Amino acid sequence: MRIFQLWLVLNSCVFMSFYFLTFLLLKYSRLQSALICTLATAVSIVFEICRIYYAFESLWPKIYVTIANILVLQVTAFLISEQKNSYTLFIGFSSSNFVLTGNISSCAVLLVSKNYITAMAVCTIINAACFICMYFTIRDICANVLSKEISIWMCLIPAMCYITFYFMLYFPVYFEQRPESMYAAFSLLITVIVMYILLLQYIYSKSNQKKLLWRNKELHAYIRGIELQAQTVESAIHDFQIMRHDMRHKDNLLIELLQDQKYNDAKQILSKDIEYLDRSYLTIYCENTVINSLLYGIANQAEILGIHLKLSCAVPKSQEIDNYDLAILTANLLENSIQSVAD
Repeated sequence: MRIFQLWLVLNSCVFMSFYFLTFLLLKYSRLQSALICTLATAVSIVFEICRIYYAFESLWPKIYVTIANILVLQVTAFLISEQKNSYTLFIGFSSSNFVLTGNISSCAVLLVSKNYITAMAVCTIINAACFICMYFTIRDICANVLSKEISIWMCLIPAMCYITFYFMLYFPVYFEQRPESMYAAFSLLITVIVMYILLLQYIYSKSNQKKLLWRNKELHAYIRGIELQAQTVESAIHDFQIMRHDMRHKDNLLIELLQDQKYNDAKQILSKDIEYLDRSYLTIYCENTVINSLLYGIANQAEILGIHLKLSCAVPKSQEIDNYDLAILTANLLENSIQSVAD
């Protein structure tokens, strides 16, 4: 039994380290992070060995060692993670729940077969299968979606699940002394799996709503930019129509001035016309129509707020990046900057 308990702790620490190295954004290189996780695993194993050999039947040492191991592993997650945020805490607690799948399965096998070797093998196989499954199914979702949407209150869910499993299987008595608890443990395990699926769906839906919101904002700014450009073009057309109407009278006036040798007066009239023609009716920020219209609308918004916005942009007409994805990012950055200056 003591070897079995030690094996469960060893498997839990090792596979939790695998989850840390896979799902966290690492601060150090993968090798350095793996060495840190190995050291944390060694510390946890030492704690468990001391408990098994010196206080195996005692109640409170079991609690103290469990708390110490939780602290060691959770601190390890924060130590190797580049981001010290709710996502890191969520992965730390969730990893504890993930390895419980193998632990609970091995406990059930032990109750049925009474064979410790078989139970320990099942523990390792189930944990490995769960890790491989999650590696290929949710790794990208965690990196691209979950890491941006997890809030602190969501971390309470895996934490409470782990505490419930612990009290159900190990405290105050072991599962062998209370075999009926395995039915409740498997039922809770299925509930936890469903809960994680629903949580991922909720977060993914929330992320899509944010993307849709920003896309709508970008489209609004894009449409506003087109409207402003259309108004500018209409104004320019109107001015050129007036200029064309007045051109005949100006030409006759210039001929008379030149005949009368009033060169300075003629020069002044021509200078005013040149200055008028040099006016920039339509600002071109870049060759890309979508981005240019977006920037035109944002620049107008900044002008209304009394903010001097100087834009320098070089976006080609065609590119590999989707124009609307780039427009969303650009609109987000510029609108946040304008809002910060306005506040």
